[in-house]
Amino acid sequence: MKKKEKSSDELLAEVYVSTYKHLHDSTLNTISFYENQYKMYENLIDTHKDMEPIKLFKKSHQKWQDELDRLIKCYDDAWTNFINECKELEEVEQLAVMS
Repeated sequence: MKKKEKSSDELLAEVYVSTYKHLHDSTLNTISFYENQYKMYENLIDTHKDMEPIKLFKKSHQKWQDELDRLIKCYDDAWTNFINECKELEEVEQLAVMS
């Protein structure tokens, strides 16, 4: 049997749907990654706060504070990336509504 050839509109529609699904899935995976990342940093920050040295030990406390600041910055970056990817997902889903 011979397959019926598809029109260029049908082929274009298939490419569009395939591209949309790939973009949607990859955006969801990226969101999941950043969600796990910011939760990990949240846990690291909580654990690190429990290990705060006495302020009397200035060098140790400064080293601890520097590490806390670094963890907070990493958390903030991961949270920002998570929010940006959520916005990206909204834009991707708007593509499906527009078509």
